[in-house]
Amino acid sequence: QSYKNFEVIIVDDYSSDGTLNIINEFLLTKNNIKLFRLKKNFGGPAKPRNIGIKNSNGNLIAFLDSDDLWDSRKLEKQVNFIKKNKLNFTSSNFKLIDENGNYIDKLFFKFLFNLLPKKKLEHLIINNFIALSSTLIKKKYLPLFNEGKEYISVEDFDNWLKIMNNKNVSYKFQNEELINYRVLNNSISNRKNKKIQD
Repeated sequence: QSYKNFEVIIVDDYSSDGTLNIINEFLLTKNNIKLFRLKKNFGGPAKPRNIGIKNSNGNLIAFLDSDDLWDSRKLEKQVNFIKKNKLNFTSSNFKLIDENGNYIDKLFFKFLFNLLPKKKLEHLIINNFIALSSTLIKKKYLPLFNEGKEYISVEDFDNWLKIMNNKNVSYKFQNEELINYRVLNNSISNRKNKKIQD
């Protein structure tokens, strides 16, 4: 990231691949990384996110799911955007990529997404326009994610509704594509995956 004053909090939800080895290599050379490894897989992202929030030191929080990618100037642009507009919450536009990192051309989806308003709670209810990895929010306005099993795959949407319903929160959508949002067939957020949703 071009913005350098940040800490990285990695919450490893009991991964079974080579993730831990890669993280440990970074820990040898970087002093702004904290690693928290869960002793069992929670089955959803809420608990790992809450552990990250509770162990963070900054007054701004940004999330990055393991399958998404940030633009190299994401933090810099969003910190400046929040300061310039006197905000305490923002999210950005995004590009869609597949499991191999190839851009997905969904013109109608992008047309519809860019056409719909993105300002108020009622706009969010009609269309969840907030991608988790695109957010930046002041920690004082960020409630913990609901860890109930029935909230798996919608726990972030539940949080955005709570935040946008807070009269003290000033939000503005940043219409820049600052993340690559990965669409996976086996993702827990994939509405077509009935086994995961049940």
